[in-house]
Amino acid sequence: MIFSTKPHSAPARYGLAFALVMAVTALRFSLRGVLDGTPYGFYIPVILFAALAGGWGPGTFALILSSLIGSSLFLAKPFHFNDAGFWLSLGIYFVICASLIGVAEMFRRTWSKAHLAVDEAKRVEGELRESERVAMKRVKELEILYDLSPVGLCFVDPELRYVRINERLASINGQPVEYHIGKTIREALGEGAERVEPLFETVLETKKPIRNIDINLQGLDGRMRCYLANFDPVLGADGQLLGINVVVNDLTERMEREFQSKLLAEATRLLSTSLDYEKTLVQLAEATVPNFADWCAIDIVQEDKSLKRLAVKHRDPEKVKWALEIEDKYPPDPNAPTGVPAVIRSGKSEIYSEIPREMLSAAAIDEEHMRIIDEIGLSSALVVPLIARGHVLGSLTLVWAESKKHYDNDDLAVAEELGRRAGIAVDNARLYGEANREVEERKRAEEEVRTLNLHLERRVKERTAEVRAAMAELEGFCYSVSHDLRTPMRSLSGNSRILLEDFGKELSPDVKEHLHRIALAASRMGELVDDLLQFSRLGRTQLVFQVVDLSLLADAAVTSFKSQNPVSNAEVKIQPGVEACGDPAALSLAIQNLIDNAMKYSSKNEHPRIEFGATEQEGGLVYFVKDNGVGFDMKYAHKIFQPFERLHRDAEFPGTGIGLANVRRIITRHGGQIWAEAEPGKGSIFFFTINTDEAQDPLASTPGYLG
Repeated sequence: MIFSTKPHSAPARYGLAFALVMAVTALRFSLRGVLDGTPYGFYIPVILFAALAGGWGPGTFALILSSLIGSSLFLAKPFHFNDAGFWLSLGIYFVICASLIGVAEMFRRTWSKAHLAVDEAKRVEGELRESERVAMKRVKELEILYDLSPVGLCFVDPELRYVRINERLASINGQPVEYHIGKTIREALGEGAERVEPLFETVLETKKPIRNIDINLQGLDGRMRCYLANFDPVLGADGQLLGINVVVNDLTERMEREFQSKLLAEATRLLSTSLDYEKTLVQLAEATVPNFADWCAIDIVQEDKSLKRLAVKHRDPEKVKWALEIEDKYPPDPNAPTGVPAVIRSGKSEIYSEIPREMLSAAAIDEEHMRIIDEIGLSSALVVPLIARGHVLGSLTLVWAESKKHYDNDDLAVAEELGRRAGIAVDNARLYGEANREVEERKRAEEEVRTLNLHLERRVKERTAEVRAAMAELEGFCYSVSHDLRTPMRSLSGNSRILLEDFGKELSPDVKEHLHRIALAASRMGELVDDLLQFSRLGRTQLVFQVVDLSLLADAAVTSFKSQNPVSNAEVKIQPGVEACGDPAALSLAIQNLIDNAMKYSSKNEHPRIEFGATEQEGGLVYFVKDNGVGFDMKYAHKIFQPFERLHRDAEFPGTGIGLANVRRIITRHGGQIWAEAEPGKGSIFFFTINTDEAQDPLASTPGYLG
């Protein structure tokens, strides 16, 4: 735009003036033959336009430039400085153009100011429209917040008529929003206005607010509700009262939650202070009345599955007595489909937010019972189980009556939590009682065991003394027998040899044979006495345990046997490095007897073969002595370890029958076992184990036992 309020740069404005002058000059040249006369008149519009477009400077620049060009190119006669007509025409041209430039500058400035004023007006108008739009938006938002506010809001005029009210306060009053508008407080609330109308009148009189005042009113659900209200006067600029703004906050649910939390905390405290659950359950019932129930009853399942009512509580103790008398007169039906029996059977809670008269009529036994029920005035009830570890231990019954309140699902959740905590307390108390009884029984049992142990210890001492005396007596007897038997045996043996030596030539062959038999019998009798003494000592000698190389003991036994029997050609194989933990002397005797036994019973084989070693069986070492001798029938295996039990005649294989009995006693005292496997004509294998952890004390063997 030529007259734009935005300033153009100086080069642009002067360039425009220059371009206009040059364009007019070119046009003047093209019309030179047509337009003859003043050389300046053609430039006047250009100067005016340059002044309008660029201002005073570009207009003056166009004036000077056009004067020079016009005077130089378009004069009718040559230019002379002393030409008065030239200067007159040039002066007139300057005056006219300067006047036009001044007018143009004034017009331009006026135009700019007007244009700026218009722009400012448009800007202000736009801002006003935006402010109005934002204000309307905020008003709508405030209206929405007002209507959806969780607290009750209303505004009444000085005549106490509702001008505005939100949904929350309208619902508290029990009527829709439209119902309130234009009505006075008394018209809208009826008798309920008596509690709040004086507060409004106080604010009207004093023009001062009333803040944070508690108001208790009965709600539409019949429950007493607690409200926190503020009454604020709204004053005009002249100080006149325009109305009263009211804010109402319903604190009922919050106070109920706080009470429920306190009730649960108090219940936990009561139930954890004592293991006398009957006493604590009575205290729990007292804690629920009157803030959570008008009536509270607690029933417990006995061991015989019957019900015992532990507690009945009401704010009026006289009514408790009356209720107990009624219960005696009208005892509950244990098979009733509802109520305490049903809850205990099913383990599921029952809630009766409203108790219709039809339900009460169905539960009444007779007219007198119905009259009593009407007198109680039941309005709502809860019955919840007392549960612990999946078992129903009783029930908790809560009833609203005189208060005309009603239970909801939130109350049911609190009651069920009370039942759960009470059930755990009952279960813990019973478990504690059972544990105490078990402890007492265990103490009695321990006392009995202690008494028995003392008696047993005394008997063991007595028996040990008897055993020691018997062992001493046996030892004396053994020495006596040894001495008394050896003397006549030595006499028999010696006299037999004397007779043979002194009178051998005179004696007949039969007499000599008899004397040889007498000497042999006496010798065998001496060996038998020695073996019996050794057998007896094995049961009394204290064992000394250490690591023993059984392979060396077996080799020594073979060497000993061959030294006494030089004709033996037995092939002997001994596994090296076989060790055991035991008494060296006792194990040496056992190995000696087993090797001698194998050598003896394989001696009639053309190629006797003896083997000693150990093998792993079922996680332990089993030692063995194997031969290829005559063997035996396994049906007699139980006899071979008994003293004097022999499976072969003495003429075939001489012996006393004590050797394997000694081996068995040694192995047994080492906590092991010994057994044999054999087949007639194919040899035998004797197996044995050693377990020193189960080694026997010498006194464990009964004196005189030969098995």
